Amino acid sequence: MNDACSSLWKLTIERRKHRFGSLLEAQSRAAAGETIFLLPSDRVLDGGIVLKRAQKLIGLGKGTSMVRLAQSSAGKGKAVVVLATGNEVSGIAFVSLASYGIHGANLNASGAVIRDNTFAGLSEGEYDADAPNFAIMLESDHGEVANVVVTGNSVRNGATSGGIQVQQRGASKGRYHFEDNHFNNL
Repeated sequence: MNDACSSLWKLTIERRKHRFGSLLEAQSRAAAGETIFLLPSDRVLDGGIVLKRAQKLIGLGKGTSMVRLAQSSAGKGKAVVVLATGNEVSGIAFVSLASYGIHGANLNASGAVIRDNTFAGLSEGEYDADAPNFAIMLESDHGEVANVVVTGNSVRNGATSGGIQVQQRGASKGRYHFEDNHFNNL
């Protein structure tokens, strides 16, 4: 079995296990509300995933064996993970960020939980100075965003790395809870 197939699996609500060749394949087959579990791998996995409503993306490794995600080779300049309403993203090491790690763009990210992740940017000279770069970017231009929790994350090591940015525009309102996030060498 090749490394790609052994690196990913999805556990559905019915507790059936399925293996997939890529994160995008697992996400496309997972329904809203299901959880995609990522097993540790020796390689960096391609991101570029757009989560469905209430999906969870959970890395099962800890410390040096955390699951590592980077921008998809096909989606350079795009976010590694794009949120919908009610998502959870946890236990993932976002590496070589050249854009957003996690992006909630012009949506209601109410109920989102972003916890226990690490984010590392690119070194000086490896990045596009005109490209936006934040570990976590949450944007809304309408409605009320509530109960977003961002906790236990670490943002470090990168000339281009921004930390966490929240933009509420127009008539939008937001309630966010930030706790125990750490920033180093930005």
